Amino acid sequence: MRGFRIAVLLVFALILRSETWADTAPDVVIQAPEIDASKLGWGRHTFPVKIANKGEYLKYISVVGYVKCLTGENPPNRKVFKNYALFPGDSVTGEGILFVPGNYGDISFELKVYDVIDTLDQLMESQAINSQTGKFSVPVPDAVTPYMKKGFTLPPLVGRHIDFDNDFSKIAPFLIAKGKSVGEIAKATGCDTSYVVQELGYLTAGNYYRKEGSAYLSSIAAIEEEEAAGEKILAMKVAESLAAKLSENCKSYRQVIDSLVKSDMLDADSNSFMDGGTILYRP
Repeated sequence: MRGFRIAVLLVFALILRSETWADTAPDVVIQAPEIDASKLGWGRHTFPVKIANKGEYLKYISVVGYVKCLTGENPPNRKVFKNYALFPGDSVTGEGILFVPGNYGDISFELKVYDVIDTLDQLMESQAINSQTGKFSVPVPDAVTPYMKKGFTLPPLVGRHIDFDNDFSKIAPFLIAKGKSVGEIAKATGCDTSYVVQELGYLTAGNYYRKEGSAYLSSIAAIEEEEAAGEKILAMKVAESLAAKLSENCKSYRQVIDSLVKSDMLDADSNSFMDGGTILYRP
């Protein structure tokens, strides 16, 4: 009887082991090239990722490329993903894309493949079935070092927009204002001419630049320190003049409000949001 129990337990253990192995067996086979970080630079990099569904169910696969700049006050990030649906026995050569923004300093990257339930779901690290990570650095060329040392001042929130969150997009207006060609911009910023053409083409489509022949003209006011010094004197004079007039007007401001109410030109209720004039109650 004891021997029978041991035999039953052994069979039960083998069944559990078999079922556990079946549940964790890889249904998706991934073949991706090894990424050489030393060859990465600004722009779009595409890597072929071969995916095969060896299981018996439909599979949804997401191939995601993450790039994170590590230098600067508000360093930019980029995320590019491609989704694929594979029936049992299907295979496809997908794309792994790393898009490196035009930023100097240290940059890290991750290329990950996820086996997901639905491509609209939030990606979870437990779903990652293949990944490559690495880091590289883009040095600041001598020609643009003065710009990088002085820094840039942009209108509020503009510097966080994807069009101007990287070093290249901030430097380009100054170089274009000086009449630099595509080749000269590429040499000064330390990148390929193809990247300059790509970025200026994108920004031209957004009406930041316009192209005349082979030259680009900027619609962006690029003001350097020397130019700003003279304008600052005039600006301060205007600011002081306006401040003096506003200070004088503030003395009679409330009286003007009362006169507008008395003449029925303004609602007496300062919270009457249907009357646009009530904004005057908030000087």
